[in-house]
This record gives sequence, C-alpha cells and structure tokens, in this order.
Amino acid sequence: MSDTSAQNLKYEKLKPREFVDISRWVMSFLYKINKKFTITFFVTATLMSLFSIVNTYLLTRILDVIVDIVGQSGATIQDTYPFLGMMIALSLTESVIGFFRVYSERGLDFVIRPEMEKFLYLKLKELGIQTLEDPDVTNKIHRANRQLHQIVNYFFRLTETMVSAISLFVRGAIVFSSIPMIIPVIVLFSLPKYLSDRKHRSAVWKFGYENTEKRRMGYVNSHYLQAKEFLQEIFISGGHDFLDKRYTKFVDWLTTENMRLRKNWFLSMHGYGFLTDLSVYLAYLMTFAKVFAAKISVGDVFFQISLINSLSGELGRFFNRMNQTFESSIRVKDSYILFQMDPQTKDGDFELPWMEEGPTIDMHNISFSYPRSDTSVIEGLNLSIESGEKVAIVGHNGAGKTTLVKLISRMYLPQKGDILINGKSLSEVKLDSLYKNMGVLFQEYNQYHSLSVRNNVYIGASKKPFDEKRFVESLERADALDFVNDLPNKFEQILSERYTDGTRLSTGQWQKLAIARFFYRDAPLVIFDEPTAAIDAVSEYNIFNKIYSFFEKKTVIIISHRFSTVRNADRIIVLSKGKIIEEGNHEELMKKDGHYAESFRLQAEGYSLAS
Repeated sequence: MSDTSAQNLKYEKLKPREFVDISRWVMSFLYKINKKFTITFFVTATLMSLFSIVNTYLLTRILDVIVDIVGQSGATIQDTYPFLGMMIALSLTESVIGFFRVYSERGLDFVIRPEMEKFLYLKLKELGIQTLEDPDVTNKIHRANRQLHQIVNYFFRLTETMVSAISLFVRGAIVFSSIPMIIPVIVLFSLPKYLSDRKHRSAVWKFGYENTEKRRMGYVNSHYLQAKEFLQEIFISGGHDFLDKRYTKFVDWLTTENMRLRKNWFLSMHGYGFLTDLSVYLAYLMTFAKVFAAKISVGDVFFQISLINSLSGELGRFFNRMNQTFESSIRVKDSYILFQMDPQTKDGDFELPWMEEGPTIDMHNISFSYPRSDTSVIEGLNLSIESGEKVAIVGHNGAGKTTLVKLISRMYLPQKGDILINGKSLSEVKLDSLYKNMGVLFQEYNQYHSLSVRNNVYIGASKKPFDEKRFVESLERADALDFVNDLPNKFEQILSERYTDGTRLSTGQWQKLAIARFFYRDAPLVIFDEPTAAIDAVSEYNIFNKIYSFFEKKTVIIISHRFSTVRNADRIIVLSKGKIIEEGNHEELMKKDGHYAESFRLQAEGYSLAS
C-alpha cells in the first residue's frame, strides 16, 4: 500500500483471565435478556451431544446378540427387540429435544439481537455525551457496534465448546476404563495441531486488526465508485480509472497477504493432523489385542473403536472450538469493555425544577481544553446572562463559541472555574432535570428521515401529549408551513426517497424543520448554534424576528457568523481565542469601532457586492 500515513491499531493478545471474564459476562448478559431460551439451548445442546454414545452402545448390544445367534448360543431375533425399542424411543426423544434446541437457538437469535441494540443505546445514554466524545470511547463504540451481533454467535460457540468438553469427558472416561494408556497418547498427539491452529488464527486476526485503517481506506474506493452522490463528479472529472487502480492495488495486496497466511495455516493443520491419526491407529492395535486375547466381544470391539474414533474427533472439535471461541472473544472484547464502562463525570444530585421563565447563567473564571489537547479553548472567561436576556455570541472559527455551548449543556465540565444556573453549580445538577429545561439546536442538527414532518417536530417535546395547534404555529414561526403544505402528504410526509412515497428535503428546508422543532419544544433556556446557515436571507429575517418575540421571558443564546442575525440581540459577546474581547448591543459596539464594527462592515460590503 502506498498510503503509509495510515495509522494502524496495535494488536494486544487476549489474556486467559479476560477470556473467562468475557465468557462469564456474555452468558449472564444473555441470561438476563431471556432466561428460558438461554437455559433451554444449553441443556438441549448438551443432551444432543451425548445421544450418539447411547446409540453406539445400543447398537453394540444388538451386534452381540446377532453374533450369539450366528454362534448358535440359543439367542433369537426377538432378543434384539428390546434394544431396537430403546433405539426407537431414543430417536423419538432425540427428535423432541432437537426441536427444542433449534427453537431455542432461533429464539435467542430473534429475541436477543434487537434487545442488544436497546441495551447499547441505553448504555450510551448512561455514559453521557462527555464520555462519548472521548476519541478512545468513540473507537470502542465503533468497533462494538460492528461486533455487537457477534455476542449471540459467541454464546453459541461458547456453548458448543462447553458441550464438547462434557462430551469429551464422558467419552474419555469410557475409553479410560478399558484402555487407560491411550488417553494421554491421543491428547499428546493432538496438542501440536491445537497449538499450531491457535498460533495461525492469532496471526490472521492480528493482520486484520492491525490493518483496520488500511482496509477502510482501500474499500472506500469501491464505495466511491458505487455511491451515486460521488459518481457525477467522478464521471465528469475522469477519476474512475484512478480510483479503480487504487482499489485493485489494495485488493491484490490484501489477497496476497491473506492467502500467504492461510497457506501456512492449512499446511500445518494437515501435517499435524497426521499425528492425530497415528494415535487412533495405535488405539486400534490395543483394542485388537484384546480381541485376540478373548477379553472382549465383537460388539465391544465395535463400541470401543467407535468411541476411540469419536474421542479423537471430539478432541479435535474441542480444540478447534476452543480456538474459535478464544478468537471470537477478541471480537466481543470491545462490547464487553463498553458495557463495563462508567461515565467520565458523575451525574449531579440536585433536581432542577421546571422553570416558567428563563434561568440566569453565571460563568466564573472558566478555563477549558479538550481531552488530549494542551491548548486552552476557553481561558479565564467570566460571563453573566440575566433571566430572559437575548445574548448573541460572535467570533471567528475556533474562537470557542460552540465549546461554550457544550459547557453550558454540561457535555463537558470546565477544568477551572464554575458555571452556575440559577445560582446552582452545573456539576451538582441532575442532567435530566437540566435538559428538560433547555433546547439546543446545533450546527449538525438531526434529520429523522424515517419520521413524518409531524413527528420530526413533535420529537422536540415528545414527553407531553401532541398539541396540533402548537405544531402548526411552530412550522409557521420557522417559515416552514408553506413548503410543508406543498408536500404530497403534508404533515404525514416521510422525509426520505428511500421509503415508499417518501421525499427529499433541501438543506434549508431541513434546517427550518429543525427550528420548528425548537419552537415546539418552547424551553426556558434556548441555544441556537448557527441556526440559519443554509436558509435564505428573507426567511432568516422572518425567523429571527419570531425568535426574539416568541421567546420573550426565555433566556436565549444565539451563535452566528451572520451579524445581520444578531444585531437585535439585547447583548452581543465577541469572542476571540476563548476570551471576551468586546460586549454590548449593536449600537454600542458600532460606536466602539472595534473588532465587531470592522467585521460587520466587511460582511455588509460583501453582501452589497454579491447583490
């Protein structure tokens, strides 16, 4: 690969203790979700593995009866009937138990997979936004989300391994009772194959894990060549061959490396497999010696040879399943770690009551830098916002505006200083009680494509009964009612062409719908972070006039690059490098003829030139 800048992940071997902890967690996790299916699957899988031993034993006894008949010892065909009857009864029992095994397996698959999705999003809610924005946690979530459904498969493999161990023990005990010396021989001759299999599995997994980013970068070229949103430019610019060559080069490299690893793996498996066969042949000799010494019957020979074969096969299956389960546990590890994780910041104890009016916000000497960064985004900032005040925050990119919103929303806690809401420290406030009193419209607002227009707005305050009048008024205030009425299904319109009768909205329309959602929410504390970036100037003017009038007695914080949208705010805060460099209303700041005034004039000139 030519892109040597891709950062690879460091592969770490799984410790036996981690394997035990992960296995215990998976079993308890599935047991909590559905006890009935979990227990039924384990019990029936165990019983099914032992039926073959009983069947072989019954067939052995029938064979002895037949030999006695041939030897004219007085036995008759009727003497086989009880054994045949037992075999029929056993077969019927096996069918019934087999049904419950398959039913419980499919039940686990159908019931637990959607439940695991629920467990995941509930866990993410518990962790909180500050924890989720940590890069390490983000990577774990990404890998855990991809491997989440492996948990059910891991349980199946773990069960098969445990059942195989039980079956192996029973078979080994029976063989040991007649040929004790053969047990250590079979085990010793099988160990090299097991160890080689484990070594090569680890090498294959290590290669895949450490080259995760290379694979992502390689396969994305194929995505570019298939996704319609990329094809238009690719066809016109002639970039198809360039991306095709990159993808082909990547696939050639990946195939070559994978085949090299697997060739060595398969060669060793076949080579060491011959040793296992030798141990079985040695067991045959010991059994035949007993026959010639007249110590066992023909039926016993058949029984012992069958058990020796099944013992050797079961030992191989056990080792193979053990390796597969151990390898699978590495895939499940990220899910395990995620579900054991605690929030980076504890929730507060103080229940913030519902506010009829907007709260006061006081920031005392706060400083903040993002995790793994030594650069302060906010430095020694002091700011007080009165109840019902409309405050606009402006500044260049990177000035700390959005970071300030995240601090007020308690997505992060400042490293220094404190933020108070109605005189109470945010660190002491229960998050749910804070969030029920606030609404935040971020730059990257949500677009619920599978929901109707009605539900896209209603989700802003969905804990209360739906209010049709308030819904329509919210659309109108967001300058969205006209375009919604033009949609084929109006309020019930699904907003994606990927669904039947769905339609696609423009970016500006989506933004208006997001603003309508926050009008509908009608929270005491409202924060808009670049709320009209994709909206035309006329709609922007209309919306902001309604924002200022509608949220009377509410505390409103508006972040915007457009100075025309903030000029009517009660107070304008100018940020630069995490510090307040100017503040006042529009007229006061223009008279100061400072940073704000200069930026306002430059932007106004740009608009006049554009028009």
